[in-house]
Amino acid sequence: MTSFKPLPEVKPLPPQWFSQGMGIQPYVDMFFQLPFAMYTVSSLMVASVSTVLTVAHGSLAGYAFAAVAVPGKDGVPPVVSPLADVAGGVGDHPLFQLISTAGLYDTQLV
Repeated sequence: MTSFKPLPEVKPLPPQWFSQGMGIQPYVDMFFQLPFAMYTVSSLMVASVSTVLTVAHGSLAGYAFAAVAVPGKDGVPPVVSPLADVAGGVGDHPLFQLISTAGLYDTQLV
């Protein structure tokens, strides 16, 4: 319900579920007063680059795991599978470091 309220009515104490000024005006403002297209393009760029890097990294790791002959490799997947859920977040910090080091953090490009 908060998204339909005007800004002065968003943080009253005590909170109110409904207000007199509720309407679609905040959405109209979002599309016509904010650089919504720039935000959308920026989000699509971040999502695309992150996806490409993740797929490339995962492909290299999968190839290495499949191609290298390691004794006992057949017993490893049951141990690794539960850890795969946790492993996705491992790439978040290096990706953030890369974006920050490149000077792209909190810019219109990212």
